[in-house]
Amino acid sequence: MLKKTLLIVALVLIALMGYSLFATSSFGAIIMVVIFAFIAFVIYNEFVTREASQEEQERYWEIVQSMTDVGISRKTAINNLNELVRKGYSLPKILEEVDKSIAATQQKSKREFFRRSPR
Repeated sequence: MLKKTLLIVALVLIALMGYSLFATSSFGAIIMVVIFAFIAFVIYNEFVTREASQEEQERYWEIVQSMTDVGISRKTAINNLNELVRKGYSLPKILEEVDKSIAATQQKSKREFFRRSPR
């Protein structure tokens, strides 16, 4: 949230600076728009498409391991985790979703066990 706020503040300040420098002519306004778009693109790439830190990567592998421990395939666990990250979920929300997935898998395993057990 803080990063998004800083991004918005930076873009507004850049826009105001560009407006004060180039708004006296139509050509200056076009240059201002191009510069503003380029800076917005650079800032977007910096904040949105950054790589996960070493600590985050280790945490994500722990999550994948916990999912594989209950019988979810490694490929499915990684795909599910990637989907949650792509949706922009925070780490606590990801942990909540993973817990739901693990609980559903364990419940399914219990049902299959009791269905197969002799009576």
